[in-house]
Amino acid sequence: MPNAAGVIANITSNITAATTVNLDGARTVGMLFIGDPTSSHVFTVAAGSGGSLVFDNSAYGYALLSKTNGTQTDVISAPITLASNLNINTNVGTNGVRLNISGAITGNGYKVNIMGYSGVTFTGSTANTYDGLTTVYGRGVDDSGTPTLVLQKTDGVDAIKGNLQIGNANMGGNGRAWSISVPATRSTTTPSSRLTRYLATTPTSK
Repeated sequence: MPNAAGVIANITSNITAATTVNLDGARTVGMLFIGDPTSSHVFTVAAGSGGSLVFDNSAYGYALLSKTNGTQTDVISAPITLASNLNINTNVGTNGVRLNISGAITGNGYKVNIMGYSGVTFTGSTANTYDGLTTVYGRGVDDSGTPTLVLQKTDGVDAIKGNLQIGNANMGGNGRAWSISVPATRSTTTPSSRLTRYLATTPTSK
């Protein structure tokens, strides 16, 4: 994998079995594209021996994590450090496809935008501690069965530390085609109370 600010990394080979990519050290990228082009098998980006994934797009603006191929659910289990604001895009054109991020996301002051036709799941047992704004953008379709963002950290572990904005009316969209899910099994309280178990602040909508 390339290792420098602003570079583009592709984990998009046609694999014949589930494949784990071990980082084995801190790896810095500006953009990372992931997904088996034949949709047959899953990629997992793992820490390996002391590895982490650093998103730093230098002077080029937002960094990008993009699931571009596949109908499988790829996984980022390595810790993620933000050195730029980050767009997470799952625009593979197939609903029900997800990108699971179980590695903790750190980086004070940086924003995360979640967008695309498919969805993202924040899972795992380690808290996300980045504290910039998280925005979940509308995706242009209505599909309540495929949430844009699922908060599925271990019960009581923060998935989002900073503010959460839901919808994109200020970006020209109607702000309706989004969905956030918190599994009911995480708590017996009301859905809004379940949501607060994963957030440090109250979400706002646009």
